[in-house]
Amino acid sequence: YDGLSALKSALQHHPRTPVIMLSGSLSPEEAVACVHAGAADYVLKDRTERLPSAVRRALEAAVERERRLAAEMEVQRERIFSDMVIQSMSGLFYVMSADGYLLRMNSVAGELFGLTPEEVKKTPALSLVHEQDRPLIAAKIAQIFAGNPAEAEARLLTKKGVRHALLTGRRMMLDGEAYLVGTGLDIT
Repeated sequence: YDGLSALKSALQHHPRTPVIMLSGSLSPEEAVACVHAGAADYVLKDRTERLPSAVRRALEAAVERERRLAAEMEVQRERIFSDMVIQSMSGLFYVMSADGYLLRMNSVAGELFGLTPEEVKKTPALSLVHEQDRPLIAAKIAQIFAGNPAEAEARLLTKKGVRHALLTGRRMMLDGEAYLVGTGLDIT
């Protein structure tokens, strides 16, 4: 049983606990192998004055790692919650990019139009609108991207045929990019 085996065992049983290797004969290659295997640091027995600073750095790194993990878990939790809210909507929900393509739909919209999530991202939004209503909806889209909320009634081309819907939309800015976030209600 050697130091590297002890390190692997400690990390297997307590993966979030920092491990500092303390050795009297650690070669540079062995030290690198230990760090690559997950050691927070290593200290030679003839240099134990380094131990307090090594412990401090390891604990600070562990605290930072825990903060980062907690933040990542919160983002993941919020994403799951948002997805659940969007999917639970009884009406249509969609997000459109400034170039006019759909980026996302809820399952209600996907089922209505017969689109898979992959197909949604390749679909120009206006292609789902009846040809006679496209000028009105194009004008409303322009109004929204100019920063003004809009709503309109339009005929939609669905897998069930033409359906009448009340559509609403607002502009959303994210990382300097504008998106249209909208909802729709089938009023056929």
